[in-house]
Amino acid sequence: MTRSPHRLAATLGVVFAALASPACSPRDAGGTKLDEAVADARAAAEAATRAAEHARGAVAGGAAESAADRAADRAVAAASDVAITSKVSDAIAADEELRMTRIRVETRNGRVVLAGSAPDVQSLERATALARAVDGVVWVENRLLVELRT
Repeated sequence: MTRSPHRLAATLGVVFAALASPACSPRDAGGTKLDEAVADARAAAEAATRAAEHARGAVAGGAAESAADRAADRAVAAASDVAITSKVSDAIAADEELRMTRIRVETRNGRVVLAGSAPDVQSLERATALARAVDGVVWVENRLLVELRT
């Protein structure tokens, strides 16, 4: 299978932009780092799309083009998932009642999984509502456990 070097470079650029984005560093109270991360992810996705369109003419054979398209789509989805995870984590951290909880957020293809513990049922439901409110979230699985108090 032959891959266009432009397509591969664009795909790698999206992945590296997502991993090196400001979303991986501490955020300020105003969410500036998150906004920058989302903008970087979108710009990287747009660059990958432009590179893919350019590469389509240079790639010989439908199988190679299809494989390159799938790889680029996965890279763009991964960058989007990083942005969604960051937004959900920030929403939970900004919430007065949830900020002290230990909630892990994972995202794959827009599907968010919340794991960890919550102090009560209301907090569990609040975390789900915050995750659902984030753009790009298509589904939320809440695996939070309510802490037993003695």
